[in-house]
Amino acid sequence: MIGITQFDPCKGSSRGAPAPGRRVQAALGASLALALGLSGCAGAPHKKDRTPWDRALDTSGGHEARVAAIAEAWGTGPKGPAESQRLSDIFWSKQSPRDVRLGVLDVLSADPDGHDELRDLLRGAIPFETDPPVMQRACDLAAQHQWQALTTPLVRSLARVVMDVADEARPEFKAIEALNPGTNLVAVALACAGEASRATGETPQAQRIARRPMMDAWTLASRHDVMGDARRAWLRDPANADFLGGAAKRVLDDFAILAATGDELLWIEQLADPALVGAAWWPAAAEAARAAGVHDRSDALELRHLEALRVTHAIAPDRLARSKSELLSELESRLHGRQVRVRSGDRIHTDGPNRERPRDWSDRLGRFDLLAALAIDDLLASPRVRAALPEYIRLDRQDETCEYGGVLVLGASGAGELVLYPPRPEERVGDAQFVASTDMLRQWPHALAHFHFHAQPGTTTSKAGPSRGDLGQAARSGRSSLVMTTITEAVVNVDLYQPDGAVIDLGDVRLGGP
Repeated sequence: MIGITQFDPCKGSSRGAPAPGRRVQAALGASLALALGLSGCAGAPHKKDRTPWDRALDTSGGHEARVAAIAEAWGTGPKGPAESQRLSDIFWSKQSPRDVRLGVLDVLSADPDGHDELRDLLRGAIPFETDPPVMQRACDLAAQHQWQALTTPLVRSLARVVMDVADEARPEFKAIEALNPGTNLVAVALACAGEASRATGETPQAQRIARRPMMDAWTLASRHDVMGDARRAWLRDPANADFLGGAAKRVLDDFAILAATGDELLWIEQLADPALVGAAWWPAAAEAARAAGVHDRSDALELRHLEALRVTHAIAPDRLARSKSELLSELESRLHGRQVRVRSGDRIHTDGPNRERPRDWSDRLGRFDLLAALAIDDLLASPRVRAALPEYIRLDRQDETCEYGGVLVLGASGAGELVLYPPRPEERVGDAQFVASTDMLRQWPHALAHFHFHAQPGTTTSKAGPSRGDLGQAARSGRSSLVMTTITEAVVNVDLYQPDGAVIDLGDVRLGGP
């Protein structure tokens, strides 16, 4: 900086300042020598005074030198909590290269006194490790030491999908086999899910974190139990009666629904909680399911359909007995004459052009999908919904940190209502993406549908309808979803989209009017 003296003691010179006279230079040189002799450059120990731990923690050192220093520090000094924490810090540091991280594992493995620390380190690392060689070494060590306690972390890691690599070819799979000989993977994963289901947390967020091992284990079991026979048998085994307080078995018995993912397990647990959905919700949904004949039909009933059945039973009970062809005809007749705005700005489907009419998806739409579409359309016609839209769109437009959205529900008045849930600050990812808040998911597990807006100024018909990202979010959440795109200041186009990618344009809604 011009006119400001910047003195660099490690280089012994000034930058941006005239050279001092010889006498001043001599004084500065003597002071500098004394300072360096006492503390070294930048506060680091003098080279000859550095301990093995200093060298192990020095990120500027060579890989081999650091690994050697780690071995010396651990092998010659105390091995208390402080030293264990230092090794953990080195392993987890983003600045530690692969060879150094592997060195930490090997040093602990070679010393029987370090096995407890190594096992604890691997228990925390395996579910999240992304470097293949480090994962390979971790799995080899787990199998070598026969640490059964690492089965659940290995199952959690295997639950993560690695593109183009079969589960059977992954080191986690082989380590699980070595630790559980003679037991198939599905049985191992279900046992892990059962054990992990007993974990609890004091807050909803802590509860979700505590349940993550259960959710991951169930997801893996589902991936390898395609027909669901093993999971059904496991849920019906009296030894597992306390799994999720019996909620997973109850939803299987009452609705013939088998949770497909760990997230659906959490969803089921919420639906079974009277404090969240009310004591009358489950009996009413079960009665509607019986009226719809869910146990007598081949149609696949999903969790998102349960509220659609309950709403239909409340407002149009005769509809529950209709066939798929009758329901498809009813939906097409209702939508006939409405404005269809097929998204044209980009391609959102990989299996063909964008398409948004019921007939376009007749091979994919099941009977319960059609019941849900009709129930959603019924509730959207509510004057309360139409009256709320202008204010919600205004709020969305004035906040550029996120897209606004919420849930469509059957209100206490018996009419449809929109409940707005702006994301929390930490959940906002920009004005081109909606994030379903944790509050919304927990407070409304029985919502008929999720909704969000495409209301940015300048939005046109070419962007009407869900984006590819929206379809991905629906697939992950398993919810029926709506996107409301502003076409003019007075008109919003509404599209329904399903987890399987089917999109149905429900037409235009005139704000504040019919």
